Formats: sequence, structure tokens, C-alpha cells
Amino acid sequence: MRRIYNLSHPDETVREGVLPGLGLMVMQAAEELGINRATLSCAER
Repeated sequence: MRRIYNLSHPDETVREGVLPGLGLMVMQAAEELGINRATLSCAER
């Protein structure tokens, strides 16, 4: 039987791993990417 692991959601990885390393907040990253902040953090709960 295969084990199921609780994997991080991609947006969590971006918010907690990538953006801080770049010194950006979600709103700043969305502006740089030319997208809406809600699109970048759509799964934020």
C-alpha cells in the first residue's frame, strides 16, 4: 500500500520559500509579474 503524504500547496511554497528569499511580498511579486494579487495568492486560506 502506498503512503499518502500531506504535501504543501504550491502557493504556500511561493509565499513562504520563494518570496522571502527575494525580499518580496505577495503584492510586490504580483505587480512585477503583471498579475492580480488575488491570482498569486488564490489558494491562501
